[in-house]
Amino acid sequence: MITCQPNSLLAAIHDRMPLIIDVPDYDAWLAGDLPPLDLLRPFPAERMMAYEVSTKINKAGYDQPDILDPAPETDEGPAAPQLPL
Repeated sequence: MITCQPNSLLAAIHDRMPLIIDVPDYDAWLAGDLPPLDLLRPFPAERMMAYEVSTKINKAGYDQPDILDPAPETDEGPAAPQLPL
């Protein structure tokens, strides 16, 4: 488990962060050239963005590309703003 750093983008959302393999590391990951622990490093927050998505994300059987679309506005007002933090 990787715990989010206090200043990371995801820290405001959750205390754990998924592993994000950076493009320069793709070949090493796929070839198994490095021990996996060598790839465990925080992904730079300035290269990420966060936005609210539909609650359809909670349905295990839902497997459509629109799951990644920003959540629509509701009667309560606009969806959460996009954050780069």
